[in-house]
Amino acid sequence: MVVNPTERNGPSKTTKPVRGVEKLRSWFLQKTPRWGFLVEPNSLQVSHLGVQIFNKTEEEKHTHGSAKFIGRLKVIDRQAFVTSFNHGIGCAKGFGFGLLQIVPIQK
Repeated sequence: MVVNPTERNGPSKTTKPVRGVEKLRSWFLQKTPRWGFLVEPNSLQVSHLGVQIFNKTEEEKHTHGSAKFIGRLKVIDRQAFVTSFNHGIGCAKGFGFGLLQIVPIQK
C-alpha cells in the first residue's frame, strides 16, 4: 500500500511527515494493530519514498509525502480490518493513499 505517513504534532493537532526508512518502519508497525492486522517485521519492505504534489487551484498546491509498504500481514481484528480495507488507511485517501492491495498467500 502507498500511504502518506504523518504524525500529529502535539497539542496543535497539525501533522508532520515521517521521514527515514527506519522511522517509517517503526511508524507503520506501530499503527497496524488499530487497522486490524499485524505485519511480519522481517517481511516488511519500505520503498518509493517521495513527495506527490497536487494542484488544488492554480494558486494552491497540496504536498503529500509518500511511502510504499509491502509485507505479509496477519488479520488480528476482522472488523477493524474490513473497515480498513473498505475505507482505506490514514490521511490523504482522497488522493489515492492508504488503499490496501491484498494478495492471498498460496500454499
